[in-house]
Amino acid sequence: MTKKEYSKAYYKIYHQTHKAQNKNRAYRNRDKNMEWFLSFLGTSKLHCNRCKYDKSSAALQMHHTNTNQKVSKIDQFSYWLKTMGLKSFQDKILKTDFEILCANCHAELHEELRKNGEYQITSCP
Repeated sequence: MTKKEYSKAYYKIYHQTHKAQNKNRAYRNRDKNMEWFLSFLGTSKLHCNRCKYDKSSAALQMHHTNTNQKVSKIDQFSYWLKTMGLKSFQDKILKTDFEILCANCHAELHEELRKNGEYQITSCP
């Protein structure tokens, strides 16, 4: 068995045996990070900066106002909430220029930017 095959088998078994533990960690991270983020914004509930939609935070997205700061396709707020510890999450938020938008406003903004030639679809590294 090669080292690559061994690693793949090991991580498959590890993931299966630690699935619940990893899921619980993601929920804890999300809750801690969201609590800090709301206090950072000075609000008790997230809402769209354009239309003020606030019924479901699942429908809210982070728009990078400086596209050079987006480093990968999974450089998204919901991903950060679940996967980062509090310190990493704080560092990421403080270094990123963004606005919170609902999915509709976010799509409309990108359409406007594309029409005005201010935004081009590029692949992230």
